[in-house]
Amino acid sequence: MLRTADHDTIIVALTAFSCISERLSGEGDGSQSGQDFLTRKEGLKMLVTMLEGEDENVVLQSLGVLQTVLENYDSSRATAKEVQATAALAGVLDDTRPPAVLTLAAHSLFFLIDNDEEEQRKFEEYNGTALLERLQQTHQNHPQVLTAAALCQQALAKSRQQSDKKESAQNGHVK
Repeated sequence: MLRTADHDTIIVALTAFSCISERLSGEGDGSQSGQDFLTRKEGLKMLVTMLEGEDENVVLQSLGVLQTVLENYDSSRATAKEVQATAALAGVLDDTRPPAVLTLAAHSLFFLIDNDEEEQRKFEEYNGTALLERLQQTHQNHPQVLTAAALCQQALAKSRQQSDKKESAQNGHVK
């Protein structure tokens, strides 16, 4: 299902990508490089805002940039969490979206929830495990979606195991 956006959403998205493009090519005001812009709060906030749009092409482009930034710049992860990227990404995990969108959203989520119990809790507030399970049920013919969802599930399971071990160790010392 292809979603359509209103004119204002498209203009905002195109303006943001134009700004990003200018900064990447050095045509902007020269005060920051494209990398700096994308990894800073204002750039990430722009990307996260565009995830909430209705135009599937804008969402896909935003996800591609966000996933690249999260994968390659560890320092951007804390900032992405600060601008509510986990909530926005959970909102993108609608199984009616195209597989490319779902794959990028799940990969991006993985970089935010892996080894971060607080972000995992936030993701679970949006029924994260159920969203991932639904993707695995509805996209069995899309291995990239399955792999990305499995990565997120492994991150969640690993954290649960570590929590169980801590709890078990604490209970053992309470005797």
